[in-house]
Amino acid sequence: MNILRIANLALLIAFPISWFAPVLHAGLMPLFGLDEISI
Repeated sequence: MNILRIANLALLIAFPISWFAPVLHAGLMPLFGLDEISI
């Protein structure tokens, strides 16, 4: 059960980060003068 709780917390932390990272990246790009979004 302990491993499942750790995995659950890891997913809860990872999902918002993985969702916000591209949004922040795309939002900050115009500030640096970059036009295209690279993956």
